[in-house]
Amino acid sequence: MPEATIAHELGHVLLLADGQVPPDRRDHEPLTDLLTVFFGMGIFGANAAFEFSRGENSYRTSRLGYLTEPMFGYALARYAWLRGESDPAWARYLDTNPRTFMKRGLRYLAQA
Repeated sequence: MPEATIAHELGHVLLLADGQVPPDRRDHEPLTDLLTVFFGMGIFGANAAFEFSRGENSYRTSRLGYLTEPMFGYALARYAWLRGESDPAWARYLDTNPRTFMKRGLRYLAQA
C-alpha cells in the first residue's frame, strides 16, 4: 500500500529532521510507525500491516511495516481515547482485523 509507505517515510523525516531521535536508535522503525498514528495517518499502516490473498490453488500473505495488526489496533485505540472518541467515525475505514483490535483496546481502556 503506497499510502502506508509514504506515511512511514514522512515519519522518518519528522523524527530525523529536527534531531528528535538519532537514526541509529534501536526502536527507530517501530517508533516511526507509531508516529504515523500520532499524526492521524495510522489507518494506512494498520491496513497494510498484514495482507492475505487467495489464489486458485494457493494463498499468499505479506507484511508491511514494523508493527503488527494488534499493535496498530491498540495504538489507534489510544489515539481515539486521548481524543475523547469512544466510537470514532474514522474506524469504518479500517480493515476488519485492525478495527477489531482497536475496539478491544477501547473496551480495555474504558474499564481501566
